[in-house]
Amino acid sequence: MRLSSLMSLAPVLLVACIGGGSPDHTENVQLTTAREMFTASMHAGYSFVSQRSCECTSEVSRAMRATVIDGEIDSVFYVDTGAAVPSSFWPRSIEGLFDEIQDAYDTDAFMVNVTFDAEVGYPRSVFIDYQQALADEELALQLSQVVPLASL
Repeated sequence: MRLSSLMSLAPVLLVACIGGGSPDHTENVQLTTAREMFTASMHAGYSFVSQRSCECTSEVSRAMRATVIDGEIDSVFYVDTGAAVPSSFWPRSIEGLFDEIQDAYDTDAFMVNVTFDAEVGYPRSVFIDYQQALADEELALQLSQVVPLASL
């Protein structure tokens, strides 16, 4: 292959290295394993704290404690005040977040970075940049204090 042909591939290879493209086998295995661990640990319901990072109002970016029953959000309160969060600002359930991560992989999002909890499997940190050329369409959030309902 001539050097000029290799140079024309460089931008494509760089984008693939930065992110985008289909997930590799390791990413799919990590996601599947984490989802199975989480489902086994939290089958009866759970609560968690979610905090989104975004160019948005504080109603969306403040830390929220959500309670989930049968995979559906049941209630959400702001951590700092205990006030109820309007349903239009509720976070996804963790099951929904797993689906969002899978969808990002399936639709070739530009960048997907996820850190899973080693013990329970929930996504501790999620950053998804769906399209490199668009601003403010990213999903960035942190999850913590995931507790099964039986423990509350």
